[in-house]
Amino acid sequence: AGACAARNRGLEVVETPYVMFFDSDDTMISTHAESALQALQADENLDIVGWDINLHMLDGTIASKRFFDNDILFNHIFHASLSTQRYAIKTDLVRRVGQWNETIAGWNDYELGVRIILANPRIKKLTEGVGVDAYSQARSITGTDFSSSPSKWETSLDACEISLHKARLVDAIKWIETRRAILAGMYLKEGDKTNSDRLLKQVLDRTTNWR
Repeated sequence: AGACAARNRGLEVVETPYVMFFDSDDTMISTHAESALQALQADENLDIVGWDINLHMLDGTIASKRFFDNDILFNHIFHASLSTQRYAIKTDLVRRVGQWNETIAGWNDYELGVRIILANPRIKKLTEGVGVDAYSQARSITGTDFSSSPSKWETSLDACEISLHKARLVDAIKWIETRRAILAGMYLKEGDKTNSDRLLKQVLDRTTNWR
């Protein structure tokens, strides 16, 4: 039934106060879960602890992906701070915001992250170093390109906009429009001018101040 259904199944049966989602193609150092748990237990007011990760790309390069505990919504929208491998969270909070959206096939952690942030969680970043290595895979939900499955990414952005509309966060909706423009640029970079033109036109038609 997909990754989101599997994660929600775990949420149905887990009895611990905290949960950390983790994908099968990534690795963590032996003390990583312990460090996350200790940070959460040290301050009962915390809802989330997060950390930087190393992302191993298909071409062999490694990119450092930062976790942000400041300007949280902005940094998540543009840097996906709450991607699957970058945080541990109170179990009740994930349940309270509606769990994983099983109708979203791609960028589902991105969409969940927006809903989590709108619940105003208390967040702290772990600074002890990188404890997680994430590995890009040719055969994965993300895949190797954007233009072959445009609805996967656009459905996520649409769902984020709906949540932001409900919260009446006008500036953040503009940030989502900017993400759509960036996605249109990715389509063009991959040679799909048709989808690029379509998506960019949608953004510009809705935007009075395109800058």
